[in-house]
Amino acid sequence: MRKEFMRLEEIHAAEIEKERKRAMSVESKLARQLETETKSELKSAKKSPLGSFSSHDSDSSGHSNPLEAIRKRRHDVSTLETRKTKRLLLTQLQDIEMEQLRQYIRLQQKAAEEITSLLLRQHTELENLEINQLKRIQDLRINQLQSQHEAEMENLHQYFKRIEVGLQKRHCEETKNLPKYLKQKELQIRKQFRDAARIQKKQFKLLREERLKAARRTSELGSSPFSGASESCPSSGLMSSNPNNCSDSVDLQGQFVIHLQDERQILENLKLEEKRKQADLEAQYNKSISELHERQNDKVETTHARENKEFKESRVEGVKILSNFQEKQRRDMLKQHQRQREDLENRIRARKESLEAAMKKNAESTKEESRRKTRRLMERHAEALRAFDIETANLGIDNAAVVGASARISGSSGVSGGSSSSSTSFSSSSGQRPSDWRHSRAEFLPS
Repeated sequence: MRKEFMRLEEIHAAEIEKERKRAMSVESKLARQLETETKSELKSAKKSPLGSFSSHDSDSSGHSNPLEAIRKRRHDVSTLETRKTKRLLLTQLQDIEMEQLRQYIRLQQKAAEEITSLLLRQHTELENLEINQLKRIQDLRINQLQSQHEAEMENLHQYFKRIEVGLQKRHCEETKNLPKYLKQKELQIRKQFRDAARIQKKQFKLLREERLKAARRTSELGSSPFSGASESCPSSGLMSSNPNNCSDSVDLQGQFVIHLQDERQILENLKLEEKRKQADLEAQYNKSISELHERQNDKVETTHARENKEFKESRVEGVKILSNFQEKQRRDMLKQHQRQREDLENRIRARKESLEAAMKKNAESTKEESRRKTRRLMERHAEALRAFDIETANLGIDNAAVVGASARISGSSGVSGGSSSSSTSFSSSSGQRPSDWRHSRAEFLPS
């Protein structure tokens, strides 16, 4: 755009220079034409008899002759025509300046429109870029979060799988080691049974001895009178041979036999009782062993079932907790993404409003500057015309005739500033550019 302004300025400068040369050519041509007409009229006047006679009379009488009148009239006509032409050329230059200013303003408006379009296109592209970039970033975050959640869930399943494998392995080992454990417990119980049987045997042995002693004491207490008689029997046998003493000894022997039978019966009863107690004790320990087997089997099965149930519940609870946590993370991220989109939309909206306000302000300032420059140029043109009219009046020429004639000539000749395309103005007297016209261009040059 700067090149277009520079090219337009060069074109305007060339056209103004061309117009200046044309004006000088028109003025010189008009001057030559008027001078030729004056000489021709004077020559015709001199050739006429009235003219020669009048010339001799003028020398004698001292009054102005017709030649002087012709010269004066031609001088007035030349001055009037020159002022008309100069005013016409001045108005043409002013029209050209005005048209150049309009062209410059149109170019300036075009540049402003292009800048506005460029800014709007840049804003749209930046908006699309920011939206696409935010969308890509959010998609990457969503994908990363999804991959993270999948990895976390996979790790959790692997963790529970390891726990399940370890639990199954421990259950298998416990099931495998259960017979050995039961065997050890059974051996301990059988050892306790043997110890109890040995203690019971000792107790029965002591009980047998106690009962034998008691039976012997009882038999001794019952046979004590007979023993005294038997002791006196030999001594009495020495003294006399009484036959009743022999019968008493026979009774003692019978009692001794009965006592032996009682001891034998006691021993048999104790042995039967010992066998019964031993059988009861063995049955009790066998029952304890069977109950131990049943209790341990039930305990192992119950424990395994309870641990499996707890493991399944903990796995479901762990997956549920992780799923809820991941869902919360996902919701939080979606809310954050929504806030980011809203913030971006607000920033874009604020930037667009600021851009539109700046463009509106720039357009208003451009229009105001254009109106100011147009008004200043029109004032300068009016001032130049007033100065020209004052100068014309000082020369003793009727301004109405000059203005009316220049207007008629301008309308009939069709010369106007609309056909030119330059942007530099001339002053009213010298046809030069005004001092503030060039810097007014620089104000609108694009940076």
